[in-house]
Amino acid sequence: MKISAVVVTYNRKELLLECLHSLLSQTRLPDEIIILDNASTDGTRECLVSEKITENPIVKYVCLASNMGGAGGFYYGSKQAYDDGADWIWMMDDDCIPTETALENLVNAAQYVEAGYLCSAVFGKDGECGSKPSVYSEKDWYTHLDKGIVTVSRATFVSFMVSRDAVTKCGLPYKQFFIWGDDTEYCARITKYYLPGFMVGSSRVVHKTPIKKYGKWGATNLPVIGRLHYSVRNELVNAKEYMPVKGRLKVRFKYAHLTVSLLFGKRKKRFRKIGQIFRGFWEYRIGTYDRKALKNRFTNHLDIEQPGNL
Repeated sequence: MKISAVVVTYNRKELLLECLHSLLSQTRLPDEIIILDNASTDGTRECLVSEKITENPIVKYVCLASNMGGAGGFYYGSKQAYDDGADWIWMMDDDCIPTETALENLVNAAQYVEAGYLCSAVFGKDGECGSKPSVYSEKDWYTHLDKGIVTVSRATFVSFMVSRDAVTKCGLPYKQFFIWGDDTEYCARITKYYLPGFMVGSSRVVHKTPIKKYGKWGATNLPVIGRLHYSVRNELVNAKEYMPVKGRLKVRFKYAHLTVSLLFGKRKKRFRKIGQIFRGFWEYRIGTYDRKALKNRFTNHLDIEQPGNL
């Protein structure tokens, strides 16, 4: 069984090094580690060379010509792993620090369940619960509970391992989303058209990004605020593709309610954020996410393209 770990990074070389050292200390080593650099400008490549990370025979460094966002990074990184013959692709951000048995326990769980994907239990740096997956409410959700394995309907790409068969059947992550919602869409696609996903409680990782009280909508950083329209647009797309009419209306109501609360609230940069909501709805309507590519997402693993410079 060949397992490729894919780490997507952008301008966080210190966290990336910590992540890579944890991967190289696993009790079950990945057979390949693909570092997908989203065109970092902080000296990431030089740092990896000076630390001799790139000299390790299982490490492959891929640098994109431009920043394709998290969605693009996970697409290109997992495509490289798929083309390299990986049986399982273990995806994570550069701020994900797996404990030493994280991969071993994911591999063990794969022996007990027929899964499209597996995910780890994610904790914040202070031990708080983070990046919580959505747990199914069906009566069989506890079928493998004695082994610490729970059926989930959605997980994040913080520590996410997808099977080769799932990729062959359903394709790779949808790169046109750029950021936010790509993991939600991918989980929904695999669950609906292939096999369910499972969280493995004994596979633990630490997510070093602080958990904000109001999430991304509480951001005060202008570059982050300037990307919020992707979140709105992508959630509307996911609702259209995977939710019944009631669910789609619920999403629209959520943003209407958020607009009102921002308008009359005291959150910083609220008018910029309201503008991002309107922009997200407009981009959804005109289809900036590439409607044609969305229809072809089940076969995007067959696309012939070079991910970057090795």
